[in-house]
Formats: sequence, C-alpha cells, structure tokens
Amino acid sequence: MSANQPRNRSHPSPRAWSKRPGDHGGWATRLLLTFLILLPCPLLRAALPPPASPPVLEEVRDVIRLAPGDLLRTNRVSLTGILTYHDPARQLTFLQDETGACALSPSPQSPELHAGVRVRVAGVVASFGSGRRVHPELISPLGEGDYPAAAPASPQLLFGGGLEGQWVRLSGVVRQVTTNLGYILFRTAVKGGELEGVISQSPDMGGDLIPDARVTVAGVIHSTEWDSGRPRQIRLFVPGWTHLTLQPPEDRDPFAAPLRTIQSVLQLQLSPDSAPFNRVRIDGLITASFRDGLLYVRDAHDPAGDIRVSTSPPLQAEVGDRVEVAGFPQSRALVAELGDAVVQVVGGGNALPVREIIDLDPHSAGLHEGELIQVHGRILGRADQANRTLFWAESGGLYFEAVLQHSGTPGRPRATKGSLVEFTGVCTGIQGEGRGQAFQLLLRDEKDLLVIEGATWLTTRNGFLLLGGMGAILIATVAWVVTLRRRVRKQTEQIRERLEREAAFETRFSQLVDNAPDLILTYDIGGRILSINKAGEALSRYSRREIIGKKLEEVLIGPTGLEGMIPYPSRELPAASIELSLLTRTGERIPVEARWQPIAAGGRPTEMQCIVRDIRERKRAQEALRKSEEHLRLAIDAAQMGTWEFHPATGQVHWNSWVYEQYGVTEGAFGGTVDAVLEHIHPVDREHIQRTIEVTSRTGEPFQLEYRIVRPDGQKRWRLMQGHGLRDSLGNVTRVIGISQDVTPRKQAEQALRDREEIYRAMFEKNRASKLLVEPETGEIVDANPAAAGFYGLPLPELRKMRLSQVTRGDQEALRTILRQARDGETDFFHLRQVTSSGEERDVEVFAGALRVGGRPLLFCIVLDVSDKVKAAEALRVMNQQLEARVQERTEELRQRISEVEGLNKHTTALLQDLKRAHRETAAAARQSEAANTQLHAINQELEAFSYSVSHDLRAPLRHIAGYVSILEETHLDRMDDEGKRCLATISKAAHRMAELIDDLLAFSRIGRTELTLRSIDLSTVAQELIRDFSTESRHREIEWRVQPLPQVQGDPVLLRQVLSNLLENAVKYTRPREHAVIEIGVVPGRPQSPADLFHTLYVRDNGVGFDMAYCTKLFGVFQRLHSASEFEGTGIGLANVRRIIARHGGQTWAEAEPDRGATFYFTLPREASQAASARTEIQSMGA
Repeated sequence: MSANQPRNRSHPSPRAWSKRPGDHGGWATRLLLTFLILLPCPLLRAALPPPASPPVLEEVRDVIRLAPGDLLRTNRVSLTGILTYHDPARQLTFLQDETGACALSPSPQSPELHAGVRVRVAGVVASFGSGRRVHPELISPLGEGDYPAAAPASPQLLFGGGLEGQWVRLSGVVRQVTTNLGYILFRTAVKGGELEGVISQSPDMGGDLIPDARVTVAGVIHSTEWDSGRPRQIRLFVPGWTHLTLQPPEDRDPFAAPLRTIQSVLQLQLSPDSAPFNRVRIDGLITASFRDGLLYVRDAHDPAGDIRVSTSPPLQAEVGDRVEVAGFPQSRALVAELGDAVVQVVGGGNALPVREIIDLDPHSAGLHEGELIQVHGRILGRADQANRTLFWAESGGLYFEAVLQHSGTPGRPRATKGSLVEFTGVCTGIQGEGRGQAFQLLLRDEKDLLVIEGATWLTTRNGFLLLGGMGAILIATVAWVVTLRRRVRKQTEQIRERLEREAAFETRFSQLVDNAPDLILTYDIGGRILSINKAGEALSRYSRREIIGKKLEEVLIGPTGLEGMIPYPSRELPAASIELSLLTRTGERIPVEARWQPIAAGGRPTEMQCIVRDIRERKRAQEALRKSEEHLRLAIDAAQMGTWEFHPATGQVHWNSWVYEQYGVTEGAFGGTVDAVLEHIHPVDREHIQRTIEVTSRTGEPFQLEYRIVRPDGQKRWRLMQGHGLRDSLGNVTRVIGISQDVTPRKQAEQALRDREEIYRAMFEKNRASKLLVEPETGEIVDANPAAAGFYGLPLPELRKMRLSQVTRGDQEALRTILRQARDGETDFFHLRQVTSSGEERDVEVFAGALRVGGRPLLFCIVLDVSDKVKAAEALRVMNQQLEARVQERTEELRQRISEVEGLNKHTTALLQDLKRAHRETAAAARQSEAANTQLHAINQELEAFSYSVSHDLRAPLRHIAGYVSILEETHLDRMDDEGKRCLATISKAAHRMAELIDDLLAFSRIGRTELTLRSIDLSTVAQELIRDFSTESRHREIEWRVQPLPQVQGDPVLLRQVLSNLLENAVKYTRPREHAVIEIGVVPGRPQSPADLFHTLYVRDNGVGFDMAYCTKLFGVFQRLHSASEFEGTGIGLANVRRIIARHGGQTWAEAEPDRGATFYFTLPREASQAASARTEIQSMGA
C-alpha cells in the first residue's frame, strides 16, 4: 500500500501472522479455463449422447440468453442487423438488431463492410471471455441502414456491464486526450464514473477534442478486464466523427477559469448520479507532496480549507510553495478532490501554519480531513518496508496509521514500539464514529516524527546507572533524595498504567485468537497441550477440558507418526508448513496444514504455538484440478489441438507435440522464438500475426484469428489461433497462452461454397430470361435478375422490394392460390396478365419450381412474355369467326334464292335472271372466301415460323443450363448438402422437360411444313408392328390387344405411323391403373363400305381413366393436358400432332369418353390417292 492511497487502509495486529499459502495451479489450469471458455472441444460433445438439433437463432437476444450448458453444442445463427462498429485491424466488429447486440469474431475482412451497413450473418455462437460472440461463416451486405436507437445508459447498467456491445449516447467532460497507433483515446467523465472513448485519427478533425471540453458522443460499449462479473475498464468505440459533438471550453488556458475557494469545492454535491464538472481553479499552499503526483493544498485565504489534488508526476513544486491548481472535482472515499490537475507555482518559501496539537476522541472523526495536523500518540507497532515505514499508534481512544515514505536509500526512524511520538502530517481517511475506528496520517519526512518519550527504559543496565546516580546524589545532597523519590513514584505510576494498557491489549489479542477461523493451540516443551481456541474445539470435536493435557502426537498424526516432525522449543522451526492429519474425538481423520512459532519468556522459547488449518476443501479442489487437467490433456490429444505459450520478456515460444506435427517440424529444428514461428507463416499473413502478438503482449486482450502456414514440404494449411495474456500482481503481461487448430477442411469447404454461389449467381443474373425468387405466402419478390428489371421497366433494387401482386392484374386471391399450389408441387406452370412500369399490360407464362433457401420456402420463377403469341391466336380466332359468319350468310342467301326459283316455275325469264344474279353473288362470295383463305394461310405460316424460331432460340439457354448442371454433377456433387442436391436435380429435371417441350414444338412445326408422300398403306401391318414394340416395353403388364382387320388407305407412311403410335402410346399410358387393360383398334361398324364412301372411319379404344367431355375442346390443343404431370407423364403435343396429320390428309379427329370408363379416339382417312390429294389441297387452301 502506497502512502497516496488512503482508500486501502490496513490495520494489522502488532503480532504478525504467517502469510497464508496462495492458491496452487499452473499454466495447465489457466489453459483449461481458456480452452473451456474460448473453444469447447467438438470431440467432447461427440462423446455425449447426440442432442436434438437446436433451432437456428434469428435474434441477438436468443444468443445472449444461451446458458453455459447450451454452448456444449453447435448453436447456428442467422442474424440480420446493423454493423454499429467495424475495425478489422483491432478485430472488433459489433452487430445490433432490435433485440440486442453482440460481437462478431473474427472480424470479417470484406471491403464491402463498414459501420452503418445492414448485413445478414450466418454462423455459430462461441463463448469468448465474459460474453457471447458469433463466429461468422457467411456475411451478406444488404445495403446502408440506420443506426439503432441509443440504449438507456444509466450508471448502474453502464458500469455494471449491462450495456456490453450496445449502441449508446453519452454526455460528459473530457478529462484526458492521448493518441496511440492511429487512434485518439479520450478519457471522459460521465454520470457514475469514467470511460475511455476510442476514435480513428483524422487530419481535419479533433482540434476541439481537448481536456475540459463537453462532449456528446454515440458509440459501442466494450468492456475489458472483468473482475467478479463487473468491468474494470470500459471503452466507447466511436465509428466516425459524425457521431461526436464537442463544446470546447471558453478559454483553452486552464488557468483562465474563475478562481474558487477550496471550501466551495468541498461543498459540491459529488454523488454517483450527479453530472460531471468542468475544471475549477484554486489558489493555495502545498502542505504535503508525494512522488507519485499526490499533494495536499491549503487555501491561501481560508486556513480551514484543505483539499487533496491528483496530478501527473514529476511535480516541479515543493512543500510551502504557493500554487494555482486547475483540476476536475471528483469524489474519493466520499470526500471531494481535484483529479487530472495541472499545477503552476506562483510563489514559494512560505511558512506553513500547522494545526495545533489536537486531542483525538471518538467524536473527532471527519473534522480534520486533508488538514496538516499534529497528534501525540503511542506506537503500538511498526513495519519497515522497501520504500516506506508503517506505524500503528493510539491516541485518545482512536487507532491510526502513520505512513512515512523514504526517498533514496530508506532510513530507519528511531521511534520504536511503546514510544510516545509527536506526529505531524496530513490527516486522511477518517471514517465512522466510536472507539476503535481508524484513520491514516501521511508524514512528509522524518522531521514529522518527533519522539517525546522513549520506550520502557527501566532495564538492568539502566538500574545500575540509576543506583550509582542516586548514590552520588545522596552524597551531594539529601534534598535530591526527596526529589528522586518523587520522580520514582511518578515513573512507577506510569509503568503501572502502561502495564494495565498492555494487559488490556493482551486481553483483546486473546479474544482475537479465540475468534480466529483456524485451530490455534499451545504446548509445552514436553508436547502437552496447554490451550486451544474455539475453532480448534469445533474442528477436533474435543472440549477444552478434554484436550488440555493430551500429547500433541495423540491429535496430530503424520504419514508415519510425528516422531521428528513436531518442533519443540529446543528444535529448529520447519521452513514451511507441514501437511498432517487431525484425529478428532470421533476418530475421523481430517487433512490439515500446520505451522509453528515459538513463544519466548525470559529471552528463550518456553512454549510453542501451532496454527492448524483445515485443508479439506483445498484437497478436493486439487483433486478436481488434477482430474480437469487430465481431461484437458486427453481432450487436446483427441482433438489434435495444439497449445502454445509465449513469454514477452524473453521472446521464447513453447509448443506442444501437436503444434510440431501441424507445422511439420521437429522439436530440435524449431528455434523457439517469434522469428522462428514467423518463418513458417505465409508472407501475406506474417505482418498481421506479428502485430497481433505485439498488441496482446502489451494489453493482454484476447484475440482470435485465422492465418496460413507453409510446411517444409511446401503444403499450405489454414490454422485458427486463439489466445490471451496473463498478468502478474502488478498488472504486467508476463505470458501469452492459447490454442491452435487446423481449419483447412473448413476453409476449403467455405471456398467451395463461395464458388458454387458465384456459379448460381451467374446462372441467375446473366441469363436473358426474366427470373424471380418469390415468397409464396406473401408474394414478396425476394430477388430478381437484370432481365426481369428490364422487362418490368423498374430499377432492380425497387423491384426487389415489391410484391408479385403489384405487377399482376386480376384476382389477387386467385394469384395467392396459384402460388401456394406451385409451392406444394401441384402445378409448375401458369398464365398471368402483368403490367410494366409504363402501364403496358403483357401476357406472360410462368414456369415455377419450389425450393428452400436457409429454411425459407421460395419459388424460382421463369417469366416468358407471350403477348405476341396471344394476340396472334386472338386475331386468328376472330378471323375464323368472321369467315364462318360470311359463309353461313351467303349459304342462307343461296337457299332463299333456290326456294324462289322452285316457287316461280311459271316465270322462267325472271328465274333465269335471278339465277344469273345469284351466280354473280356466289362468285363474289367465292372470291371473298378465297381471299380470306389466302390471308388465313399467311397467318398460319407466320405462326409456324414464329413457333419454329422460338423453339430454336430456346435451345441456346437450355444448353447452357444443361452444361452447367453437368459440370456441377461431375465436380461439385460430393460437396453439396441434401438441399443443394435436390435443387440441382430439380434444375436438371426442368431442363429435360423443357428440352422435350422444344423437341415436340419443333416436331409439331415440321408436320405443318413437311411435304406429303402419298401411297397405299396397309394399316393392319403398321398396327401389328407397333403392338409388338409396345408389348416389349410393357411386358410386366397385362394388356389385351383387340385388333380388327384394317383397310388399305392412301397417305404418308411416316406420318400415319406416328398417328397410330401416338394413339396407342396414350392408350397404354392411361390404362396403367388397370390390372387388366383392354386396347382395341378397328373400323367404325355400320353400313357396308361402299364405293360411294370417300373416307374410312377408324378408332382406338381403351378402358383407361377416361376424361370429362366438358373438356374435350382442349383435348387436341398444343400443350393441353387434362391430367397433371405427377399422374401421367407427357408434354401435351401428341394429340395435336395427330389432329394436324389427319387434317393434312383431309380427315377429321374427335374423341368420346367418360371419367374412369375409358376413351375412344376416332379419325378418318380418304380411300383413294386422288381423293386424299384433293382433300389435302382443299384443306391447305383453307389454311388448315
């Protein structure tokens, strides 16, 4: 304890007891604690029964609420919030959302990250020091965000550690400003205490950041050096100068402030809840000055005012100098003082008035705080230390402590125990009331210690001198005898009083021993117990009457008895404590630790005092520690984890065997220095590692970082290193210890994940097709590619904030139903009418596939603009309707004319005229019909060209998709999780289906352009060949084929074979649910096939699932299906091909069916080649 620290008062007994042994434990204990706090071993968790997979934590408060037991398992997080502070160089990054704040460690190194950006973080929770930190695995920037609202910063929360990592706003007064490694550190007084602000240096800012400036600042609270759950050092990390508001003092000169009296400063209300004060200036005389910058000043105008001042040494002033002091009022031990003061001397050599000798009593407490006083007191004990001497004295019923600091070579004041001394010094630290309370007196030098009366002087030597003197005095004069007697009587009275005080002190000391927590006993030279205290009775189960007189060997037992172990007064004391066993009255053996000291009488020891301490708890702790160290060693070996230790003083580095194995070097080849370690570090990471070791060697702060090493064989490996500094009793970092682990597989997996994401992102963003990621429940557009932004005419960020309903016309409830069906896999294709930013409405076809991203269900949608196709189909439908209406109109007119001709047989001339007129009108109608047919034929040709162009244009992106899918399956499939494989399979399946649709569309287009090759065909032979093919493919099914004799027809062999193949394939497919399938091919029965019949009517019938005739109009359309793809495969192009082929042969197609009763498909073909050719020419002329 230094003389300038009155808060740390100690009042030891005059009898010094042996120092208690400290707690045992070496580096293994600290390493165990570090290991359990920083990185719970995965193999320890693997040894436990597999726990249930914890849910992904999506809020910071869920991370904070994790119990220590929860950290034994992997806790994954998916957090979204604002980076309130980001400094990769210091490894400090903090994230805050609406529920709380936490640190990210290690700090991400991405250039896109900075304070104020909103991010999404995926990672795991780790315990680090006194809090919870998140180890980020993937960080996605989401754009600039707003800083959170400042948390309430009450002194209890701020200085109790309750605002760790929180964004707060504080106001206070700057006390001190320094710079360090590019940062400005400004110590600031706020309500309840002080903290240190940290902000980056800026050449254009900081001119007003000076002591005595009032500041309002916002930043992140981060505490270090925790003690018993409370922070000892609190820092406020400020992300930028925009969060700092300064009000500099009116005058930058600290001595320009108005002069105040010391008494007015002492009367300031300095409570923990009061606002901090600006500097005040006082004028006074130095009454005491100490080397560490502590001094006491008395008001130059009011002798009753004394105050304590704390400044930075060295102080160029002496006791008695008149000085001006500018400092900050603060409370110290409930008394005002001036801290962070600056002092200037305005005069010197003044004589100091000293408070007259005062008589202390229990009621004088608190009356002389900070004053230079004189006190008479008798010394009860003293202790000589390296740089000071402590005296314990008593005066007026109060005990006090006097501290004398030594300058240079320490002297030894002559005042000894029992001396009556006049003390002159500064009074500080008086507390409470009542006898027995203590205070402290700070002495300036040895002149402040004046011995009034020495210790007891009546010794044998002094007695002989006294007798000789008395004889001389008796010979000289009888008068002196009377005087001498009076003096002897007076001295005897003083001795009696002193003995009574010593007896009272011995009584109090005996009570202290009796109430001591350890067993204390005394025994004589024969080893018989003479006394024992209350704690001994409780521990040994003996009463004092029972144990007094017993031999010490009956109570204390060593491993082989106590022979030669128990020290007697005649033997030398053991150098250290001895561990023994205490045999209690009940026979129980209690492990104890015993130490001895002699009790002297008459100049030689006559008794021994034995102090016995119960060490059962220590034994249990040592055993637990041994087991923990053994478990740690096994865990480290099992996890193949390296441990290391660095000594900053010597620069030596020590590794365990796993580190040597990880670095690929032998113990003899390793130099054991930091430079030897840096030789194995990758050159890119070498400077960062060296800087981190230097910072930790100075501050002791924990760190965690990842770096690369280069093994002697050239192999590069990634490592994770964590560590922190250990301090000695003076607060200096003496060792840095930590662990290291090979994380190369994880880093490779992370790189593979980033590569895969880049591939997917390129596939998504660089495709010319419009693509959206949609949330099926709300319709929110989670993401979109540039092609979609161009289609809708919206900026990409704005499109990502919209919902699908905002760009879709029609019933919104129907839209939500379609999205839910697509999410559940009930449909993967639907038609929508959407609107662009210009207000233009467009028809789109959407191909949707369900997927999950981060556990969230989404729809991957490909949007195709089919507005032109819809318009062309609508125009064709209107034109057909108009043509049919004109034909019907002209036909009805012709009927009317014929009726008039038949009714007017008598009027031949008029009839001929009417016929000529009708002929002219019919010719005109024919010409109009021919023109309409020509226009319709041109439209059909344009539609076929459009279909063919679209089909070919779709092949290019489809080949890219198939190519990238093939690459992923060949090179990255083994590194994908189940969700990634499922998504890849979905993409492959969709691409395959798209290819089939394109192939069918091209086939459909070719059918309309292929020139027919007509010849006679035996349909029976074709049917039998197809039945053999289908029988082979469906050999595991029971199918009954019923084939009637089929006629010879005229037609294209390839196309008609495709007609039968498509119809038979459908029959085989839609009879799959039947155990016994029946498929029939034949000619429609009825009247005999006479030469007058121009067409054969054939059919294909099955007993399959059938269909509802209400939907028969859609049956022969392109890509029209009456069953879902999950029930029956197919693209919906087969029956469209059938109708088109039959139509080109001049025939017709239709179907009849009932649900679950089967279906019959009919088609007609001409008999003769000429008829087929004429029919084909007629159909082509009509645009079929």
